[in-house]
Amino acid sequence: LETDEVDVAITLPHGLHKIPGIRTMNLLSEPYCIVLHANHPLANRTSIHLRELADEPFIIHNRYDSPVGSYDQIVQMCEQCGFTPRIVNQPRFIDTVPLLVEAEMGVAILPRCMASFASESLRFVAMEGVDNNRIDLVAAWKGTNTNPTLPIFLEALRSFLQ
Repeated sequence: LETDEVDVAITLPHGLHKIPGIRTMNLLSEPYCIVLHANHPLANRTSIHLRELADEPFIIHNRYDSPVGSYDQIVQMCEQCGFTPRIVNQPRFIDTVPLLVEAEMGVAILPRCMASFASESLRFVAMEGVDNNRIDLVAAWKGTNTNPTLPIFLEALRSFLQ
């Protein structure tokens, strides 16, 4: 987007504000969940205050390979609850995170949508105690883009979302 190589991107909004003239349309807002192995003592709860995980080992998608800002957002959520997460593993690929939780190497924070791809031995539990525990997916484009198909695409997207 920044170098005009694409007309529109479907992406997380983190960092988009740094691109001059960027416009966005919210497509989806999804809560983050705490991901635990079924054997974890808290796995059968319907919700967990994030502060309860202060002493747990955390698995977080690598800061340099994760969508811009998601690593920082997870760390900030923990800090909002009074602790810095003890990160024991930072896999390069996001789909490795639930595999490491399944191996009982730690806990994770992931968007709820990832539950549909996860093993039955994992529990995605609602998270309490943080203000910003959602992840958004947006369509993003430059307001100055002159591609004549862009408005048509955006209108089709708006219609689909309604």
